[in-house]
Parts: sequence; C-alpha cells; structure tokens
Amino acid sequence: MKYVALNPGSSFRGLHDSLVNHLGNEDPQMLLCLHEEHAVAIAHGYAKVAGEPLAVILHSNVGLMHGTMAIFNVCCDRVPVLIYGATGPVDAALESMLRADVIAWSEPKGPTYVNFDVSIQEKQHEKAPELPDFARYQPSPPAAPSAEGVARAADLPKNAKALGRRF
Repeated sequence: MKYVALNPGSSFRGLHDSLVNHLGNEDPQMLLCLHEEHAVAIAHGYAKVAGEPLAVILHSNVGLMHGTMAIFNVCCDRVPVLIYGATGPVDAALESMLRADVIAWSEPKGPTYVNFDVSIQEKQHEKAPELPDFARYQPSPPAAPSAEGVARAADLPKNAKALGRRF
C-alpha cells in the first residue's frame, strides 16, 4: 500500500505507532481524516482513479459504523478497498491481510475488512515476523461459463419455436 487513510484513535494505537515510529510515515503514508466516512470515501476515489486499493483503518465498533455508508458505496461501485480495524484480544494473523487483498482484487471487486488484535499490535517483536508464501495468495481467475454450457446456449436458437412454428 502506498497510502492508508485513517482517523487516529486508541483502538489501533499499536498499529498507528508502528506506522509513525517504525516506518517513518512512508510506505504507507498516512492520510489523516476528520471522520471515518471521509477515510473510506478517499479510498473509494483513489481506487477508481489509480486502479489499485488504498488501505483504510477504522475504529472497531463506532468507527466501522461511521464508515458504513461509504463502505456501501464502495460495494456498489465494485472497487477494491482494504479496510482494517482494531479492538481488544481476538485471533488474527498476517494471512488475514493477504486473504483480504486477494478478495478485494477478485471479481466482483469490493471492500474487505480485517480486525487487528490489540495484543498483536502492542507485542514487542525481536525480529520481523516470518511472512507466508505470497504465491499462495493470488486472485481467482474470473468466473466463466463452462464450454458445454456455451455450446448448449448456442444450440437453443436453432431449436426455438414461436407460436408453434420452427424458425
């Protein structure tokens, strides 16, 4: 991700701290927003113009509710947006982020939501976590009809009847 849109808050304080103090607010660069709906709308517009997703971080409950209408608009427009949230202890992993990326890029494209466990955010790591095999996380090919279904559909007009007559 080149950018991440967010409205800073305590539910993702560990993630925010990492973006500022460990990544230097570069790659991704934070886009500070006044409201969660604005953050999602910015990501929506960016995905339409740039053709790639922009990440959004929302507070787990109220922030997610505030962004809901903008998330609905993203769904209707079928553009990829990666939405991350955070809350108290839950089970989450790096694979969740990769899976969210695959789903956002798969047709029909749309938003995804990953919730970060506060204990994972604030855990002191001695070294960078081992990354999973990225080759395992690729978008599915677009859905297509089977060859026999296409052949059957092509035969239908040949055998069609109208008002009891054959064409």
